[in-house]
Amino acid sequence: MLQSSAEFGATDKVTDQKACYAKGLELLVRREHSRKELRGKLLLRSFSEDMVEHTLGLLEQEGFLNDARFAEAFVHYRYGKGQGPERIRSELMERGIEGQMASEPLNSAEYDWFEAAKKAYMRKYGAEYSGEIADINERMKRQRFMRYRGFTHEQIRYAQEGDRT
Repeated sequence: MLQSSAEFGATDKVTDQKACYAKGLELLVRREHSRKELRGKLLLRSFSEDMVEHTLGLLEQEGFLNDARFAEAFVHYRYGKGQGPERIRSELMERGIEGQMASEPLNSAEYDWFEAAKKAYMRKYGAEYSGEIADINERMKRQRFMRYRGFTHEQIRYAQEGDRT
């Protein structure tokens, strides 16, 4: 018994939809993804835009895909790596997480950004840490490093001088 081309196309679409869903789930099992990240990865695998949107909707509905949970995990991981709030916020925006969803985990009482700045500074400069740095070029070099890590001027001042004002 042969299938008509319409039946064959419908079967193909269902198979592709299942493959798209399976690939999305497989990616989420490895690590949390934002909706934007997962969308991009599925589109790179040649799934149609409609199919990807449908899959993302299903994954969100079932609780597998959650941008708020992604943001929390992302901030926690980056905080542990010694990155500051400005850099983390920027990277969250690149991944499609903005506004309140990005601010909530960054402003959590769980994170002391001043101490994180001091720890990152000590890790980089260790024994050379002596509070005031006489050489202006060295001081500027250290401040650039800390800005690159994503810390604010106040956090950098605290890390360099211990002044939390």
